[in-house]
Amino acid sequence: MKKLSIILSLIILLFCTTAFVACGEESGSGNESATSVSESVGQEDENAEKPTYSGTNKLRIGMWSGIPTEVDGKKLTDEELLGYYRDLAASGITIASSAILYNSKEYNLRVLAAAEEVGIKQLIQDNDVTSVLFDVNGDQGDREQKKNKLLALSADYLGFKSFEGYFITDEPSRNYFEALGEGCEILKEALPDVAFYVNLLPDYASTAQLGNVTYRDYIDEYLDVIKTPYISYDYYVLSQDARGNKKMKPTYLHNLATVKEFAESYGVDMWTFGCTTEHMANSVRGVSNKADAAFQMYTSLAYGSRSMQWFCYWTPPLVAGDYNDAMIKRNGEKGVAYEFVSAVNGETQKFYHILDESEWQGILLSRGTEEAAGGSVNFDYVEDKQYALKNTDAIKGIKTSRDAIAGVYKDKSSRGVYMLANFADPSLTGTNLVELTLNGKTHAVVWYKGEEKTLKAVGGKITFELEPGEGALVIPY
Repeated sequence: MKKLSIILSLIILLFCTTAFVACGEESGSGNESATSVSESVGQEDENAEKPTYSGTNKLRIGMWSGIPTEVDGKKLTDEELLGYYRDLAASGITIASSAILYNSKEYNLRVLAAAEEVGIKQLIQDNDVTSVLFDVNGDQGDREQKKNKLLALSADYLGFKSFEGYFITDEPSRNYFEALGEGCEILKEALPDVAFYVNLLPDYASTAQLGNVTYRDYIDEYLDVIKTPYISYDYYVLSQDARGNKKMKPTYLHNLATVKEFAESYGVDMWTFGCTTEHMANSVRGVSNKADAAFQMYTSLAYGSRSMQWFCYWTPPLVAGDYNDAMIKRNGEKGVAYEFVSAVNGETQKFYHILDESEWQGILLSRGTEEAAGGSVNFDYVEDKQYALKNTDAIKGIKTSRDAIAGVYKDKSSRGVYMLANFADPSLTGTNLVELTLNGKTHAVVWYKGEEKTLKAVGGKITFELEPGEGALVIPY
């Protein structure tokens, strides 16, 4: 049987170079050369008692630039609109947003009905409501008058189970926080179950855009003044120069760390964005393969994000800017990003209930050992900051061939749960070899590409490969 096991293991090693594998080298045998790595390749132990999780909550997956009711100059019928919403729901998106430049009551009622039919939620934009809740001119009356206006304007929407709330504004300056704070309070008093949605700037915004404050003050003041149960911001890390050379913005992790620090301090959720569409003269990369989508999802989850939002779903109209194809093209056809984002959304939901039941603790950083594969400048900004951990109870060492990060969570039993993410640029080919040295643990549950495996540690270690952009959820026990 041992001979057969070795033969089968060698076959797996030869033919599964791009698949998920677990390997290690047994120690203490007295004959190290007699124990080959291949003997433990793909070693699974389904009989070991493993942790179980009963939760069913899904990741909140939103989007920007929703479905219009006119395509190529033709108004959509209700059935045509519903067909597009079925595709939206099939992509794994759970909360839709309005189409750009669509904010009429007629449009809002149509998309609320379509969203309800396919079982997802819908954020809407209503300019009259925005004027009341974002009263920058101070001409909407006192608080009681605003509350009464809001209730009257909302009456037709409240009958829809799909009604999530109101999109208010995007990337506001700090100078507008007081007006937004009052609007948030009015909505909470009048309609406590209706969301007040605002999305904030990234840390590469100019000082003038922020409102002549530092980025930390910008985030802190938002949470102090505008009492939303979340903080949402966008940051598009994947970029390229004029010659098409791929790169990553250097402060991506620093921005995640900064927003997460304040989110933890104020006791609110952090919501993040991923980008599907090339824009800004193609300097911002979109999703051209699964790795691009996976990288953005799993690095966000590693930092404890509780919502991924995709910019964009429907490609914005030409008047909105130089956007290339998003998940859905302007003519209503599916773009290449649709398949890849849908796949990542689906794979994430297979294990997200575990993260939902767990509390985020911090982050582990691993610089790659391969020449020119480690030393991400992103790490320089965060390795000595709050929540950057050196070791944990369940994993006392992490070694990777390329840069990687691991979000550290604890479940309700105080068991360590680790969201690993390959932090090498997803445009690179080749895999990232990850070696985890366990601390008193003998097994690990591992979720990879939507599949669960139970692996037995060899020599106290679990070793596996991450394909470009990919992540793995690991639960040692």
